[in-house]
This record gives sequence, structure tokens and C-alpha cells, in this order.
Amino acid sequence: MSDDMESLARRIQTFGVRIEVGPVLGRPNTRARDEDNWEHDAYRVRLSRRGEQMTLKFRKGIGHHGNPPQLDEVLDSIAIDSASVENAESFEDWASDFGLDPDSRKALATFNLCVKQAKDARRLLGPENYDLLLWNTERL
Repeated sequence: MSDDMESLARRIQTFGVRIEVGPVLGRPNTRARDEDNWEHDAYRVRLSRRGEQMTLKFRKGIGHHGNPPQLDEVLDSIAIDSASVENAESFEDWASDFGLDPDSRKALATFNLCVKQAKDARRLLGPENYDLLLWNTERL
């Protein structure tokens, strides 16, 4: 680990982010299949810090046996998705990085969701902590 890299666990302590996890749309049974036939559990996650908050849907494969998402998993996922759009010069560039069709509406919707999530995460954490999470934190 380089001198400026820290573990996600240590970053979480300094960020002061709190997590609340609930079912999506109030449904007690969160098991679902998406259009790609991926069976997963879906959760509504609210992150909060110093009066700011962000809410997102978070999905986990059924191999997690219904264990709800933990803060480190959610922040790591946000960091990966956010870094992907921060590194891209355009949607077409992003789609190319993932081998996706730049004419795909589904790919564009995913890109736009990542852009929104990155904006929300920057607001939640503040610019300095956001950059630390993306570029100077060990991934899980």
C-alpha cells in the first residue's frame, strides 16, 4: 500500500457516513430477476453524512443469502461506478471501455445512473473525501 492509500475501513471512520438499508418500494420480499435473468436481492440504501444524504438501489446476488449490504460494499461499489464515469471523456468513451454498444439505450441509462450517483456521492462526501474514496482507497 502506498503512503497515501488507506483501507476502506479507515476511510469510512474518517468520512462519518451512516447507512440505512430497507426493501425496495417497501416490498418485504426483495428477491427479483432482471432482464438478463440475474437473480438478486434488491435493497433501498440511504447514506447520510452531516445533513447530506443520497438514496440508491443496491443489488446483491443470491449467494449472499439475503445478508443486507454493508457500508463498505456500498461505498466500494459507488467508487468503482463513479471512477468509471470520471475517467470517461464521453458516453461513447465509457461504453467502449465496457464493450457496450454506444447506440444502446440500456447502456446510456446505466451511464446516466452512474453520472447521477457520482454527483450525489461528491455532494455527500464533499469533493476532497470523494477524491480520496475514488483514487486513494484500496478496493475491496
